[in-house]
Amino acid sequence: MRFLLFLFAYSILAGLSYWGSWLLRFGFYPDLSGIPERFADIWYLQGIYLLPLKLLCLYAFGQFNGFIRFFRFPDAVRLAAASGLFSTVCLTVWKFTSVLYVPPALVLAADFLLFTFFTMSFRVGIRLLDEFRQGLRGAAKTPDRVGVIGAGSAGSSLVSELLAQPGLGMRPIAFFDDAPDKQGRSLHGIPVLGPPAEIPAYFHSHDLDKVVLAMPNAPAERIREISVFLRAAKIPLETVPSIGQLLHGAAPTQTRAVKIEDLLYRDPVAVDSDQISSFINGRRVLVTGAGGSIGSELAFQVARMEPAQLILLDRSEGALFETEQRVLNGGGAATTERCPPDSSPLALCSSRQSGSATTSTVGAGETLEGNAPSLPLEVVVADLRNEHDVDALLERHQPDVVFHAAAHKHVGMMERQPREAFANNTEVTLRLAEKAVAHGVKSFCLISTDKAVEPSNVMGATKRLAEKAVQAIVDSDGAGKTHFTVVRFGNVIGSSGSVIPIFQKQIEERRPVTVTDREMTRYFMTIPEAVGLVLQATAFESVAALYTLDMGQPVKIDSMARDLIRLKGLEPDVDIPVVYTGIRPGEKINESIHYPMENLEGTAHPKIGRVALASQDSASAGAFFEKMDAMGEASANQGDRAFRERLFGFVRE
Repeated sequence: MRFLLFLFAYSILAGLSYWGSWLLRFGFYPDLSGIPERFADIWYLQGIYLLPLKLLCLYAFGQFNGFIRFFRFPDAVRLAAASGLFSTVCLTVWKFTSVLYVPPALVLAADFLLFTFFTMSFRVGIRLLDEFRQGLRGAAKTPDRVGVIGAGSAGSSLVSELLAQPGLGMRPIAFFDDAPDKQGRSLHGIPVLGPPAEIPAYFHSHDLDKVVLAMPNAPAERIREISVFLRAAKIPLETVPSIGQLLHGAAPTQTRAVKIEDLLYRDPVAVDSDQISSFINGRRVLVTGAGGSIGSELAFQVARMEPAQLILLDRSEGALFETEQRVLNGGGAATTERCPPDSSPLALCSSRQSGSATTSTVGAGETLEGNAPSLPLEVVVADLRNEHDVDALLERHQPDVVFHAAAHKHVGMMERQPREAFANNTEVTLRLAEKAVAHGVKSFCLISTDKAVEPSNVMGATKRLAEKAVQAIVDSDGAGKTHFTVVRFGNVIGSSGSVIPIFQKQIEERRPVTVTDREMTRYFMTIPEAVGLVLQATAFESVAALYTLDMGQPVKIDSMARDLIRLKGLEPDVDIPVVYTGIRPGEKINESIHYPMENLEGTAHPKIGRVALASQDSASAGAFFEKMDAMGEASANQGDRAFRERLFGFVRE
């Protein structure tokens, strides 16, 4: 139907422009409808084959399969190109045959101008009618009067969409921009006023309802300044999608509230998605701890890279179910199969073939969902300490890549249960790494933490020993064909046990926000960014190495707590008090990403540093394995306090 409508409209316009071009060229002579007598026998005969040729040019440039009511600059360019192609072909024929087969050159020039004008007017007219119709439909609701910060490409796209779609309920009133050369001018008919500092006065004098921040590539510090300033002035503030989301199809009108991720005091992190995709594509990937925050995001990002199979493992059935649903969120057929009769006695085993959702790691750590190619998905509820089950799993699926994210990470809880932390964080890592070598896994990545650097708590100590266990396998020449990688990074926003959700809950309940110490700092990164860099580091596949992620400047926990309060439109120590509770056992004021003695080298990615793993002889590695066995025996025989002392003694050695 759309094709026939386009064909009919373009045919009428082509005929009118062809006839009008003859009239324009020869000044509307009174005879032969304005066409000179010497052309009376050929002008309409030429039109019989020239008009279909013009329609063919339009078809070649895709002008019959677009949406009638949508017309933008790229569509105008294609229309002009199609018309220009027709005119160029005709002018070439005219050059060699004069007027035998085509009209005179000036007729062709006039035809080009008329036809381009007619077709563009037709398309613009359809769009204006559609906008008018939408305006009538949304007239019952008074649109929000909106001020836009940023008169760049993002602000231009936002205002263009809002003007084109009145039904969205937002009416742009003014731009605000820091650039002096933009101030005093207009964009899409909307005036560009002064810098954001002038917003409070203008907001109340012109009855604005809210302000939208359209600066997705601005430095985080500038976004923080504007956000805190406007929140203090009690002005509602939203922001547009990030650059990555816009590139992946998000509409600029999908505004949202400013979040703490936007205020990370550093620039967004980008990754080489092509390199990561080529590393994952066609391989069988196992993610342990897939029910946790990092494991879940790993599963989500790996799913869109077309692995041959994705195996998700966790011992928490509820958490693993959430990850499974997240990966399956793209829809599509999903079938659950029973485990084969000869499989290991795992608690749960299901196989699904599904369209999975995708994610983009973008600026402020947003997640953009969409459909990805289908992939075989295996979901396994099991305990990695059950070596028989792990062997059966590796034997059955033969994974090429293992991301080991399973670990106990809660600092305070592990202080009280050091033996559990050692068994789950250290022993499991060593045994899983050894089994990965035995089963021919090509790449093994251990997810570590900055708390493993000069650890002051049990969790950090056990993760440090896990790093050393991987290093000992490499040093003892026991790695075989398995490429080992350790990736170490700091706190991630939104992870289980993170301080930020605790602050947010306290603010929502109007309770005092509890900060341990005024000077305490931590490195912060969003979960999608951290996982993107983990994938990037693993994809290097050079030498066995420990990679550290550059997480920018450390952030004061006190400052972050106060920013969270301000984002809610409240004032710290006025609306909500900030209370300092003192450092808890195992905590440090400041964390580090690497040891001073570690020789940190650069990599192909500016945000990833590398430390070579091999640093001891095979005899030392053998001694490490013996001490690990002794620690395992001590874990079964000693109490928590004695074992904790032994654990830190082992780490200091």
